[in-house]
Amino acid sequence: TFSVNNEWPDVPRERSTTYYNKPGLSVGNDFTLPDSFEDYLGKFSELSKSDSRAFSRALHWFKKSSDVYTISHSLSYSALVYAIEGLLEKPVNTGKCPTCKRDNFDKSVSNRFREFLDKHSIGLPSDQINEIYRIRSSIAHGGGLMPRDEEMPGFRFNVNNNSKDAVFRKLQHVCQLVLLNWLSSPDRISA
Repeated sequence: TFSVNNEWPDVPRERSTTYYNKPGLSVGNDFTLPDSFEDYLGKFSELSKSDSRAFSRALHWFKKSSDVYTISHSLSYSALVYAIEGLLEKPVNTGKCPTCKRDNFDKSVSNRFREFLDKHSIGLPSDQINEIYRIRSSIAHGGGLMPRDEEMPGFRFNVNNNSKDAVFRKLQHVCQLVLLNWLSSPDRISA
């Protein structure tokens, strides 16, 4: 169970919907916790060992995304996708390819990613899910970078930057939502 040192003052609470829609901590803002804090801690403590490891890895990548944001937007974006991918259900091996002898699986990573986001992101349109994965694949396979990583240092307003920044911010929010929804899911499939 979660216990609090009674000598410490209580940390102020915010409604979860307000807390999780903020962009993060800022200098001068008070530290608060969501009103669902103990509930999520309880859910985490009830996870199986494998689910606990998977969720901890997902949190690691979610945190790394913030750590590297000012160094590389592409790496930061990829870390958010890694956080989600770490919670995907394992593929089912359907046997060997008779020609190349490689293992065949029931679903590709991209299909499992799309299904996972569809299940845990509360109505994210399929075109947005496809865009998230398209950008991830472009970065991961060397076909592209986020626009801010391609330009010379310095501030320049660029419509392409602004558009990709919006996609990045959306992915940050989606990743946070997906992690919380996965943790709360009663029919969670072990990663």
